[in-house]
Amino acid sequence: MRGAIQAAPDFKGYFLPDWEREGSVVIRVIGNGDAAEKAVRALIDSPKNMGLVADPKSTTGKVSKKVLTYDLREKYDFEEKPIFTFYLREGVKWHDGEAFSGKDVIFSYDTMMNPKVECSPQRNSYIDCEKCELVDGNPMIVRYTWKKPSFTSFAASCELYFFPEHVFKFKDAAEFNKSPKNQWIIGTGPYKLERWDRKQQMTFVRNENYWGLKPHLDKINALFVDDPTVSMQMLEAGNLDIHGMTKSQAKLKLADEAFTKKYGTEVSIANQFTYLGWNLRRPIFSSLKTRQALTMLTDRKRMVDTILRGYGLVLDVPTHPQSPVYPKNASALHIPFDIAAAKKLLAEDGWADTDGDNVLDKLIDGKRVPFKFTLLIVSGSPEMESIANLIKDTYAQAGIQVTISNLEWSVMLQNIERLNFDAAIGGWRITLDDDPYQLFHSSQIIEKASNHCGYVNKEVDRLIEEGRRELNETKRNAMFSRVYEIIAQELPYTNLFVPKRTVAYDKLIQNVVYNLKGKDITRWWVPKEKQKRK
Repeated sequence: MRGAIQAAPDFKGYFLPDWEREGSVVIRVIGNGDAAEKAVRALIDSPKNMGLVADPKSTTGKVSKKVLTYDLREKYDFEEKPIFTFYLREGVKWHDGEAFSGKDVIFSYDTMMNPKVECSPQRNSYIDCEKCELVDGNPMIVRYTWKKPSFTSFAASCELYFFPEHVFKFKDAAEFNKSPKNQWIIGTGPYKLERWDRKQQMTFVRNENYWGLKPHLDKINALFVDDPTVSMQMLEAGNLDIHGMTKSQAKLKLADEAFTKKYGTEVSIANQFTYLGWNLRRPIFSSLKTRQALTMLTDRKRMVDTILRGYGLVLDVPTHPQSPVYPKNASALHIPFDIAAAKKLLAEDGWADTDGDNVLDKLIDGKRVPFKFTLLIVSGSPEMESIANLIKDTYAQAGIQVTISNLEWSVMLQNIERLNFDAAIGGWRITLDDDPYQLFHSSQIIEKASNHCGYVNKEVDRLIEEGRRELNETKRNAMFSRVYEIIAQELPYTNLFVPKRTVAYDKLIQNVVYNLKGKDITRWWVPKEKQKRK
């Protein structure tokens, strides 16, 4: 019976263990019940399953009858609950020497799921997780139970960020949110924090109690240098071993034979993208036609060719070009730079300079509103400042006044999280296990969540929700690809570019390898004869 079902060309599913009921054998199948029943009936009706049985009424005493019979098919609707059980490694220590256990996992999970704890972007990955618990009270066995299947459930169960209960235990969520302990770094990894001088440097030392393969380097000093010119000077003076070059520096230094002879360099596509986000709660950005015009006024090719010196890729879709869900028709979604066409769209959308001040205005809710807004950018980046100034100058040609606000990262983040902004240039690091829920689902438009632009689309919500439940990768990728296609057309972001990382490092350091995610510094090493203590 099993063989007949499995051989059916239109059957897709799998078997649970068989069992007996009132002298019959019950075959339990999860999947295409119609195809399974059809295969069973065909097998029973086959001449191969006829047999001679004794029959006193027959003149010969024998009669041909079916050997197998089919009773009935019972249908059941059910949802499987993914359950993942983890057996924790014995002997793992926190950086302060205390033992790590499943109690820390449960504490971390419960803290994250506390609605009063400020971690909405992390929490949304676990909205379908029913519980995380110790198995039979064993502190070294942890079990996650999910309400329903999701393609992210296993990865999320593996990737929860843990922190030690004995350090961070709290009674009140407000206390936890504002605790100075939140600046502490206590983990179980290969390096531990030795010293932190605010805005100056962080020093990490090798964790000699690390359970895994220990890193080669004894110590890492991470210096905070705001000026990239100073940082480059420190590299060339021997006071720095690795430096993230600006694109202008990279263009100059990579052509310098003396420099490339002494320093290793890395040029590769980073796992991030940069965007210009519009706060759709602001009436001036609520119209799609206006956002299309703004995108036409954004000279992305010039940004990449001139400001990034070619170290980047123009982007039309808000995800990474190497993602499996990147739309195949991405080139057809491209909106070219065209000031004349942008002016025409703005006029069609009701924008005009009615008072002769060279700034467009529009009647919104009965009032004439000028087309003026503030653009937030992170301070300390010459490239970002150049990009913002290019936007400002080009938009001015169409009658739009832009004020640039340079903010420290923490201040800018606070403004965006509180939804206190008009527009902002930002970026996202993404994985290739692409899930658009966090950035674009309508449930994430609240404060301190990640859909800070306030994008809402019911069809996008539906596709994201169905896609998360779809375990067939091909079908899921098609759903998410459609999500990004819709978003690329509705433009909550004007997508800018994918940058390339441009790094220079001292060639004394060996095994410097980058991939899409970045580097694994634990595998770097320096020849013994050239080592020096700092």
